[in-house]
Amino acid sequence: MDEHVLFGEFVERWLEEVAPLQYKPTGMAEYASLLRLHLLPAFGQLRLAQLSAGEVQQYLARQVESGLAPRSVRNHLAALRAVLRTAEAYGLVVSNVAAVVRPPRQHRREQRFLSPPELRALLAATSETWRSLVALPIYTGARKGEALALRWRSVSFDHHHVAFVRSLRAGAEFTVKTTASRATVPMAAELVPLLLARRDRCPDSEDGFVFCRSDGRPLDDGTPNRVIRKACARAGLEPCGYHTLRHSAIAALIATGAHPKVVQQFARHASIETTMDVYGHLMAPAGGAAVADLGRLLAGS
Repeated sequence: MDEHVLFGEFVERWLEEVAPLQYKPTGMAEYASLLRLHLLPAFGQLRLAQLSAGEVQQYLARQVESGLAPRSVRNHLAALRAVLRTAEAYGLVVSNVAAVVRPPRQHRREQRFLSPPELRALLAATSETWRSLVALPIYTGARKGEALALRWRSVSFDHHHVAFVRSLRAGAEFTVKTTASRATVPMAAELVPLLLARRDRCPDSEDGFVFCRSDGRPLDDGTPNRVIRKACARAGLEPCGYHTLRHSAIAALIATGAHPKVVQQFARHASIETTMDVYGHLMAPAGGAAVADLGRLLAGS
């Protein structure tokens, strides 16, 4: 085992030789950013063999104390574990010390939802140029990356459906993660004229992006949220982001009394457990009525 290899030297080697083979471009870009902005300044000059679980645990504690969100700190730990896993495989360290470190607890925040009247007000306050972009998550539950990667060949006006098969993040396009996410969803009648109006503004190419710049290039990641925040201000609503609209659409579907499996399919979650974990509390009010119906049934009334 070479005890003189510095953590910083090995990270650069890992980013060049290992990460491109193991991760999609977006995942690799995220790890590179975390490593170079945070972990290299903290551990770069240490020898790999010097790095201890205690030092890693102290680093995580400092990040939490500085105000960084637990989820972000957990991402730091994931990047460090990935690097040290390779170092262990190469025989450069005895063990992956980051594997035994406890990540900070992550508390699930209650999701914010817009009511149907608020969603209507938001759409009315959105400029015609971007109204279809704001409407897409409301009527289809599309994720932001899916909206940014959507191409006209995946939109069928004849059959009234939209196929979500690709996602775009940090300029990199890739196939969506799970089979459940790769789906063709119905296009609500209210969405059709908005997308047709959008089609008239786009370069004439079936392979082109639905939501793009004037030259046909895809939008950057921050554009949807900027559009939505401006519309919120005009509508007199508290600022929100793209994913609030997706969550609001799912909550509105639940409010119609839709079966949980229908909600799961609309949200395109891989399992019903995910749907119930995130949205189960919204379905709870129906429980009382169901128990009352059960009581009447058993009583023969």
